[in-house]
Amino acid sequence: MSLSNKINFILISTLVIVLTVVFWIITDIESKNLKQQIKDEAEIVTFMMRGDIEKMFIQIGKEQKSLQSVVDEFGSVSGIEYIKVFDPYGYYVAATQHNLIGERAEKDDMDILEGVIQSQQYVENRKEEKDFFYFEQFIPIKSDIDDKNSRVINVIEVEIRTKSKKPEDVRDAGRLSQMISIAVEQSARLVISTGEFNLQSLQAITDNMMRFGFFHDTFIFNYNLDVIAATAGDREEPNKDSEQYKQIRNDIISGKSASASYNRIHEGQEVEVNVMPIYLNPQNRSEIVGLVEVHNIVNAFQDRINDLRFRMALATIILIIVLAVVLVLFLRREIIVPIKEYSAVAQKVASGDLNQRIEKTSKDEIGRFGDVFNLMVSNLRELDKLKSEFISVAAHQLRTPLSAVKWAVKMVIDGDVGPVNEEQKNILDQGYKSNERMIALINDLLDVSRIEAGRFEYEFLESSLEDLIETSIQEFQQIVKHKSISLKYHKPEKPLPKVKMDSLKLKMVIENLVDNAVKYTAPGGQVEVLFKYYRSIIEVIVSDSGVGIPKDQLPQLFSKFFRAKNVIRMQTDGTGLGLFIAKKIVEEHGGIIWVESEEGRGTKMHFTLPIA
Repeated sequence: MSLSNKINFILISTLVIVLTVVFWIITDIESKNLKQQIKDEAEIVTFMMRGDIEKMFIQIGKEQKSLQSVVDEFGSVSGIEYIKVFDPYGYYVAATQHNLIGERAEKDDMDILEGVIQSQQYVENRKEEKDFFYFEQFIPIKSDIDDKNSRVINVIEVEIRTKSKKPEDVRDAGRLSQMISIAVEQSARLVISTGEFNLQSLQAITDNMMRFGFFHDTFIFNYNLDVIAATAGDREEPNKDSEQYKQIRNDIISGKSASASYNRIHEGQEVEVNVMPIYLNPQNRSEIVGLVEVHNIVNAFQDRINDLRFRMALATIILIIVLAVVLVLFLRREIIVPIKEYSAVAQKVASGDLNQRIEKTSKDEIGRFGDVFNLMVSNLRELDKLKSEFISVAAHQLRTPLSAVKWAVKMVIDGDVGPVNEEQKNILDQGYKSNERMIALINDLLDVSRIEAGRFEYEFLESSLEDLIETSIQEFQQIVKHKSISLKYHKPEKPLPKVKMDSLKLKMVIENLVDNAVKYTAPGGQVEVLFKYYRSIIEVIVSDSGVGIPKDQLPQLFSKFFRAKNVIRMQTDGTGLGLFIAKKIVEEHGGIIWVESEEGRGTKMHFTLPIA
């Protein structure tokens, strides 16, 4: 082992031991702090939630008091014996006899209430005395007065004593009953709507509590210890508790205990249970209207401690690596730094940037390597230039023999040189189609070569764009008929202004867009070509109901040799050069081309041309 390696080994070993000891000390201290912090956070969140819940109960209480005020106001009217308002479960929510509020109706009244709720019709009982009548009415209140099928949310029971048996006094009693019904109905519906809204808010609060990692369950009880909101909507779970835990809730709701906190095993986890009353008047801690029960996971802090240990271990490892790298760089900086710089340049060259050079060179072996590398890149640039020239020359040279092959095979297929059987004809036909694809590729390569060299010549003349498109589309009629695709051309109602264009070049654009639309649309699909005319430009749109283009691949659509992954899987013909050429032609005409597409739902290709 060399001296430098021995020094490295001793320094790194010492570094590992020291940092490991520091790691365990810091982790132990932070674990204790973290445990207390989580406990404090749980208490803060719980009290904040309790405050929000109390505000909701206070709001409901205000609406109930408003309802009671209406009942009391009408209860003082002459002839009114009593007014009672029941909820659908038979509990008094308002009454002229205040001691009945919160109690449940007697059996006789319950039977009548059930009938009223079921039939949704009011019930009237008349009792005749010597000089007057007693009218007892049970009036249903619906959640939506305009909907006959809406549910009954309350029932009003009113008993009125008429002044006499005269018809006008009986009518007055009926009108008074109707006034009471209308006034109480408005207040009762407001209580219900406020309650339902707040119940939704309470459920949202309990659900949101779960985003804190230290809460297991949250339950909110009303005064009757019915669960009105629970984590994930599971309101039946507290009913399964033992009598011991139910008694704790009873003691708090009755005021015997101010609050309770205890540990228990729940669903296989140790939880800390905190039970607190909900006050209608939080400042004076008076009038308990419900309970909040929160289950905190005792070991919730363990996950954070594990995360802390992981981060500390990772930081320690990174620190060791950094210091080791610094040491290595200090000993070998004359080699590693230049190699990194050369590697960065090499990566750019590998990605296709042949204009890169290594600027920093020295007179040693590393410097000589830089000189050789620069020479190699220079040679690559020359080879790339030769490659482009070769493609251009090869394309020109191949086009003539390929054309000869095309017509020779065509003559054989057509029987001009003698009869051929069906099997031979199929083989020749496959060869003919392959030859056509090669010719199309050669033509595209030549076009790309001319475009990049600035030799793609244009002859601009004022012509009719709609005539050009209509002529181009006619060439696809047999193809779409064979493929069972609908090709619709929406001809403008009025002739469009002429466009200064190269008709042959623009025909290539239209044919490419329509060909792509037909090619990637399944049988039974639809391709449409239409115009939009603005003040100074004409927009052409080619839309289809085909496979579409993945969103992440849209920016690459007009680059050379690009084909979307989903169409490659379809194994359709294509070179990936058509849209590149189309884009260059449209831009040369002073227009723009763009695409709108959604995979599986089709594509819209747009391009614009300025009016002559």
